[in-house]
Amino acid sequence: MDRLVLVIILVGLVAGQLLRVPVLNFTVPLLDVAMVVACGLLLFRSTPTLWRSVPFRWFLVFVGALLLSLLLNLRGLEVGDVIVAGAYWARLVLYGLVAFLWWQQINWHNRGFFLSALGIAFASFVAISFIQFGLFPDFEIFEYLGWDPHRFRLVGTFFDPNFSAVFLVFGTALTFLVLMQKQSQPWSWLIALGINLGALVLTVSRTGLIALGAAAVGLVVVVRNRWAWALLGLLMMGGLLIPSIQTRLLDALSGDSFQFRLQSWQEGWHLVQTHPWLGVGYNTLPIVRESTIFSEEVLGGHAMSGFDSSLLTIAATSGFLGLAAFIIFVIVLLFVAVPKVRNHHNLFSRWFVINTGVLVVASVFINAWLYPPLLTLWLVTASLSLAETSQ
Repeated sequence: MDRLVLVIILVGLVAGQLLRVPVLNFTVPLLDVAMVVACGLLLFRSTPTLWRSVPFRWFLVFVGALLLSLLLNLRGLEVGDVIVAGAYWARLVLYGLVAFLWWQQINWHNRGFFLSALGIAFASFVAISFIQFGLFPDFEIFEYLGWDPHRFRLVGTFFDPNFSAVFLVFGTALTFLVLMQKQSQPWSWLIALGINLGALVLTVSRTGLIALGAAAVGLVVVVRNRWAWALLGLLMMGGLLIPSIQTRLLDALSGDSFQFRLQSWQEGWHLVQTHPWLGVGYNTLPIVRESTIFSEEVLGGHAMSGFDSSLLTIAATSGFLGLAAFIIFVIVLLFVAVPKVRNHHNLFSRWFVINTGVLVVASVFINAWLYPPLLTLWLVTASLSLAETSQ
């Protein structure tokens, strides 16, 4: 059962925005359907020990704070707005419930299968992304659907180069850790590492490069291996020698994307200042932003429900109460994983710690932590880390 659940989750995750399923008057990503199916399968074998888990209790505190922020900000919202916001809250609860139920049911004898399934998932994502880059290198043709008009950048199935880049950084970290453990078939993982890095370069994502730097630093700290230092050096050389990366880095503080990001931060901080304790209500930003927006240019599209920073988004929507609950939830998970990273056999604990560091850094610039596929993968790594540390 644990293997089937992981396959279902990974299929939905890799599908990204490419495959959507009609539900009533909406279309939802295949990932949401996959998580519902996975939850149904897991509930048949649920165990009471879940409720005694400290990490799960703090997850409940976090989603409870989000629900409280929504309930105390219902004034001025229409019924339809409340239903939509409630549905997004329920989806977050679903994601967490699946992750913790799966952790309780993981059979550690399937560890090799989990590793292979994750490797295939990353390889599939890269393959589809290269096809996209070959067929649709200019994404301006999809701007009428609300997607950003990225030109000559690999956007993957997420239809966004920045989110795809962070996903590829997760894959790069995993392949590197596997190689350091000297697993079987090292050449296949070495090829995967090279292809992942090549795809990452094609995203031309500054956030992706910064996230890769965070992963490299994490590998240096966790693995303490000369090859980790080599990866960090290779990253620095790439930033200096690859023309497209040079251009993006030089344009970091003067381009339009930075100006839009600065406007997003200013707007988010304004909401935090005006609603410090419980925010404006979880997932009510599309409604609130219509009356508080600083620039008409950032209205519309698929980014209305968040700011260019996950922690800022959480603070603005659920206040310092929600932000504190989220930070404590993350710290509790890290307290379980960090003591295990010195043992090179604890691959998934190492991966979880590195991925968490990557999201901390990436979420300063984009809403990475709350992006469903990245959140799902992070929760999957948390489940694997918890299962590994309990062995």
